[in-house]
Amino acid sequence: MISRTIGWLNRSPGKAGAIAGWYQQFASGIITLALIPLIVRKLSPENSGLWFSFQSLANIVGLTDFGVGFVLARQVAFSIAATGDKPPGDFLDIPRGWEGINRLYAACRGIFSRIIFIAIGILIFLHEMVLPHTKLSGQNTLATTVAFYLLGASTIIFIKTRQYQALLDGLGRMYMGRFLAGCYQFLSGIMVMIALLAGGGLLSMAFSLFALSAVFLIVLRRICYRVSEARLDWGVKPDPALIKSMLKVSAPMGIVSISGYCVSAIQSPLIGSILGPAFVAPYYAAQKIGDMLCSAVSQLISPQLPLFTASLAAGNITAALIRLKRTIAVVSTVAFLTSTSFFLFSPVFANFWLGKGHYINSVTLGWLALNYFLGIASVAWGQFVFASGINPFMWTTILMGALNLLGCFVLGTKFGTAGIAASLVLAGLMSNTIYAPYRGILLLKQLTRKITQ
Repeated sequence: MISRTIGWLNRSPGKAGAIAGWYQQFASGIITLALIPLIVRKLSPENSGLWFSFQSLANIVGLTDFGVGFVLARQVAFSIAATGDKPPGDFLDIPRGWEGINRLYAACRGIFSRIIFIAIGILIFLHEMVLPHTKLSGQNTLATTVAFYLLGASTIIFIKTRQYQALLDGLGRMYMGRFLAGCYQFLSGIMVMIALLAGGGLLSMAFSLFALSAVFLIVLRRICYRVSEARLDWGVKPDPALIKSMLKVSAPMGIVSISGYCVSAIQSPLIGSILGPAFVAPYYAAQKIGDMLCSAVSQLISPQLPLFTASLAAGNITAALIRLKRTIAVVSTVAFLTSTSFFLFSPVFANFWLGKGHYINSVTLGWLALNYFLGIASVAWGQFVFASGINPFMWTTILMGALNLLGCFVLGTKFGTAGIAASLVLAGLMSNTIYAPYRGILLLKQLTRKITQ
């Protein structure tokens, strides 16, 4: 039974990756459903707002991988399956097979070692230079300071895990990384709940996350070594030239990630900074419900990307085209149904989940629902463009992030949380919400021409 299951997982990596992704979302969703109301009830509105804001700010540190993890996964998938001599687009010209993967992984290791120092500097800058000038500073104590740095440290450790998760994705074992990530998210929530029920505050909650992230790093490293069947050589020294090439390719991806953070995840700390920490929890709860639904839909996309890249690398354009069309059609339909359900039913669920008076108003909810639908549909096109080996979205994503930040301050100050949610939609319509499908359709036409030639 076990051997048949493993055989199916390896024969159907796309389906297995989607199922494992849904498990990850289920595990994360179940624990979130239990954790958020517990935080709201056990902590004061100010402290719960601080916790949610701190988590969102710590995610800024997580952006310092600067797209290297994505480049590693994409390049490994290409190097395993490539048949041609000269790699197209942004793919690196390295030896095929495990020789190239070991060189690539060594370069990635060298980059992540440097990233840690950058992440620490950003963490200190946020706490010492940014927070004192916001409305979050009024609740700052020694305990909240230590909690902030522990949350940041756990995020830095989690950055290190991305090189192992990316390696598993590139090798076609997407289901492993997603399954382990789901277990991590579930256990981290359990530990935070235990800390809360034991009477602990922000400090004990943050320490539990820090301890578990260290364990997760060790487990993932061991799993990668087993999957490689000892072919992953830890002794290969990083090649400075390859590091430079990787950074050149990943830098635009990193800028896209940073700008993407300014589009969505920045909302909670901005609400805390502009309107005060007591306004954070209702919006954060709505975002969590929407993000969980969107992440469940995104599991239909992410397992397909390494397989799409591998088909292109092997010259099987027909298979790549079929995978692109089928995924876009399914994801767009499911995105519409999911966003509509979010608008119609999340208030009913929130009243049961959090109690009346702890959720956003219908205008804010409508803007968020529209943003989720447009965002998922456009991201699906953009992810396939990335997987084809190019990144044309750096400047449009920078524009989107800048427009959203401007909109948050202008509309948020005037219209509150509804203005902040509206800025997401308006910024997208002036940038990637239109541009990503346009580039995706160009890719589709390009692949179709190759088949007919």
